[in-house]
Amino acid sequence: MTIEQDGSHAVFNNARIKLRTQDFNCHNELYNCNIRKILEADKFPFITVALLETWQDSSFMKNDSHSWFNVLSSMNVTIKQTSKIQTVRAKAQSIGENKFRIVGAQKLHMKDFGIEVPKYMGGLVRVEDEIVFNFDLVVELIK
Repeated sequence: MTIEQDGSHAVFNNARIKLRTQDFNCHNELYNCNIRKILEADKFPFITVALLETWQDSSFMKNDSHSWFNVLSSMNVTIKQTSKIQTVRAKAQSIGENKFRIVGAQKLHMKDFGIEVPKYMGGLVRVEDEIVFNFDLVVELIK
């Protein structure tokens, strides 16, 4: 991964995370089974998230500031061979030399990725179109 930054803006190359669709957990085994089926986990074992750019207040990037600050990111999300650019808002905090904790949640709509939302019992029971990704990451920038 390479980063070009000027403090308030950073551009990333090869900053990718692959999420195993088989590991998704909706805290309900029936839902887990259904989401894996909808996402065709056996055929498409990963959802890929590539960080493209971030914007943040450069004054919080110093190691002596442990205050939470806002980060706006542009990411390319690929689900079942369909890619979409997403804008993600998160909170970050410096937790050490070039080390940050980043937390947030992002809603994605399945129909935006060509996934038909399933219906059960003749349409009486419907699955939500949204998938919510909660994240809590520790990122270390190695120079």
